[in-house]
Amino acid sequence: MAQEWIAHTQKIKTFYNWSFHDLAKELDLSQLEIDILLFLHNNPENNVARDLCNLRGIAKSNASNGIRILEKKGLLISSADADSRKIRRLNLTSAGQGIAKRLAAKQRDIFETMFAGVSKEQIQIVQQIMDQCEKNMEEQMKWNFL
Repeated sequence: MAQEWIAHTQKIKTFYNWSFHDLAKELDLSQLEIDILLFLHNNPENNVARDLCNLRGIAKSNASNGIRILEKKGLLISSADADSRKIRRLNLTSAGQGIAKRLAAKQRDIFETMFAGVSKEQIQIVQQIMDQCEKNMEEQMKWNFL
């Protein structure tokens, strides 16, 4: 069973990334840049690089490179936080917002395709299972880092 879960997870990630291929090519964006734009679009309250790394699982060096590229493309602005100079707030420019809306529409299509034929109740059960698995993993990791 465990190997099947890992295989399913990999297939989901592969399908998700593959589904963006044509739009990524059209917009001249890497999957990392897409992930950053979508994260900021979908989570405007989590607009610092630390949030991006912790919540999306993107390595710090990759996040920094992606942010820098998106700034050069004029899709993202990084500005100092009002309360702490150490914190940089990430905000989409108007061009970035327009592209992020297109990406979010594609993301919705991807999930609609993935969940075709699956009831809302089944999706809720899977969500509950994944939430519990995540809780179990976080608890295990917490103890291992003490």
